[in-house]
Amino acid sequence: MRLRFAGLLSLLALAAGPAASAPAPALSCIVKPQRTVELGAQVAGILDELVVERGDAVEEGDVVARLRRDVEEVNVELNRVRAASTAEIRRRELELANKKNVLARKKKLKKGDYVSAEDLEEARVEMEVAQQMLREARDNRRMARIELQRAETMLNLRILKSPISGVVTESHLSPGEFVSEQKPIMTITDVDPLHVEVYLPLSRYGKIEVGERATVELQSPIGGRHPATVTVVDSVIDAASGTFGVRLELPNPEGAIPAGLRCGIDFGGEGDLAGE
Repeated sequence: MRLRFAGLLSLLALAAGPAASAPAPALSCIVKPQRTVELGAQVAGILDELVVERGDAVEEGDVVARLRRDVEEVNVELNRVRAASTAEIRRRELELANKKNVLARKKKLKKGDYVSAEDLEEARVEMEVAQQMLREARDNRRMARIELQRAETMLNLRILKSPISGVVTESHLSPGEFVSEQKPIMTITDVDPLHVEVYLPLSRYGKIEVGERATVELQSPIGGRHPATVTVVDSVIDAASGTFGVRLELPNPEGAIPAGLRCGIDFGGEGDLAGE
């Protein structure tokens, strides 16, 4: 009886066919911002104004903060007046014209021996000095223009603009506090597009290519399945874990997907997706 039962089990095993292969290991990932900027100042000073607050969206080039700039504004105005003034040049031009006339008259008088050679030479030297003074006046105006540019640059260093488009995620200082060159004023994060980071086993190396599409499933309560595109495949394998990194780009034009989420990812292989 035992022999018959064992034979029946063998027949059932053969009829069932080969055992199903084990499912591929699930792949988990994490959603990260594209860029995070710790915005600071190139010069030290007192924070005068925060134009934006935590949670505000900013565009590249938007003014986000200002340092106190009373002295810098006065310097700009002073140098603007100097750069615009032509009074010194006009005065030196009149002096030169007068010296030229004096020299011309003395040259005529010299022909009749009415002036000495010394007087004529003195008139010539005075005209050359007047020419030099006019050149210096013109050089001074050019330098005033350069000083104006320098003063405007120093003023602009106290007006902070966002280097990226994104969202203010943290304010580190408040108006009235001292700003040093080492301490950031705020953190700005670029969340469109987002980056999806995943580590794959060595067996998948060479099977994932830049430009390949994948599906990302976000953890609850955000949820949802979203298409993403491979942008980076690491060329260095982590020997300790036997894995390599892959980065994907996840569009987020409305900013509806927050960074920092865990997720699952499907490259099209059975069993890839692992919802967190």
